[in-house]
Amino acid sequence: MFDIESGQPVPRAYALPRGAERHGETFTGELPRSVVESDSGAHASPDGLFGDLTTTRARMDRAAAPEGQAAVAAGTAPPARLGTVPSTDGDPRHAHLTDEYGRLVDEQLICGVHVHADVPDRVMAVRAVCVVAPWLPVLPALSASSPYGPGADTGHASRHTAVRQRRPTAGPPGCFAGAQEYDRVVDELVGSGVIGDPGMICDDLRPSDHLPTVELRVCDASPHAETVAMTAELHRALVADALDRTETGKAGCGGNHAWLRAATWRAARSGPEDDPSTR
Repeated sequence: MFDIESGQPVPRAYALPRGAERHGETFTGELPRSVVESDSGAHASPDGLFGDLTTTRARMDRAAAPEGQAAVAAGTAPPARLGTVPSTDGDPRHAHLTDEYGRLVDEQLICGVHVHADVPDRVMAVRAVCVVAPWLPVLPALSASSPYGPGADTGHASRHTAVRQRRPTAGPPGCFAGAQEYDRVVDELVGSGVIGDPGMICDDLRPSDHLPTVELRVCDASPHAETVAMTAELHRALVADALDRTETGKAGCGGNHAWLRAATWRAARSGPEDDPSTR
């Protein structure tokens, strides 16, 4: 959320009035107090999602206007300076992150798009993640829209992706033999204290902790609703293909995800425009 007159991000996201309710819930706040989260409905086509997004963004902007604010869909807040937007809001999960990650929290003034694709069950979700993972760098490259912040050109097409990779559970997912093994690893991470609950797993792609879906988490928020709809449709298609391959016994990625972190870094650095062969 930005102040209309100054153009600066403001820590008043929680002041959005109840008149902005949709689907029976208000817009919710995030770790930085200038960031608002909104959930779309479930859609079977990109056209339906596009219409939902544009309607929601208009409602959010109307709700923010009486507070002297404007809602801006962007991967970062370009004019913001580190430490200018507080993160403490009384939410126990946010307090855990602030206490555990220190200065890194100041750099979390970023916004992403999370996309859920339906799967039959958690077992299939874990299997699909392994198959989809090699395609992950393509999606942040196509959605990259955060080259600036704080107050300067960062040299990255997606500062959002570069910053979120610093969290201890962010990055490419691993391959697991099944849902039980995956859940055991998550329980061990929670037990270590590095994360407070399974919802803090920030893998670029993961089985959702509360829905029968595969959740994409690495893409930038975009000012263009078309880009978000395209990203969602690509993710849905990749998951559908992974399920088909799993059911026909053709699934598999070779188990080598070691190169994915480097490829994701390149996607964040250069977006869709870079050609390494010209170097």
